[in-house]
Amino acid sequence: MTLQENPPPALSTKESLLIAAKRIFAHKGFDGATVKDIADEAGVNVSLVSYHFNGKENLFRACIQAYGENRLEAAENFLKSPQSTEDFRVRLTLYLEDYLLSAIREQDTMMIMHRECMSSNPLTEDLFEGVFMKSLYKMIEFFSEARDRKILRPEMDPHYLVMVIKGALIHAIQMDEMHEQIFKTGLKDASHREKLVSTLIGLVMGGTQK
Repeated sequence: MTLQENPPPALSTKESLLIAAKRIFAHKGFDGATVKDIADEAGVNVSLVSYHFNGKENLFRACIQAYGENRLEAAENFLKSPQSTEDFRVRLTLYLEDYLLSAIREQDTMMIMHRECMSSNPLTEDLFEGVFMKSLYKMIEFFSEARDRKILRPEMDPHYLVMVIKGALIHAIQMDEMHEQIFKTGLKDASHREKLVSTLIGLVMGGTQK
């Protein structure tokens, strides 16, 4: 008699709706998506969208909020005050690696996020200010503390360091499909992620004290 692996637990209706909503919102946008689209994608009755989320607007917010809170938690966990140059390097490396892995897991959410950043949707302004901006401020604080501890040189501006790093990450994520077609490697390839992270770390560490 052989032991069989237990099948993964079935998704709840609410979880199925969230997954379906991310997929539909990513490809159709908020205005183009309908409650019926989402319910059909999830394979549930359309009335369950209202039951679990009280409408399309709250479902849309739930998709973004869950991702934002995850990113904020990661920033708070990884970007604690660096105690040394090596501690700074390790913490930043872990954060960047986690960011890219999150982008792989949440491809639909990332598509939604990129669209939202361009559209300034009033439905999500408070989430950006209350959750996503906190993640940015945490990064700025991390670099500021590194500069105060003389890990970074004084001319290294924390705000612009964050702009450069975030810009590079977002560009790499947005261009990943094209990069994979041209160079036959992408973010799903661990060696590619490692090279990308090590390149970013090298750029930042070029501003550490000698």
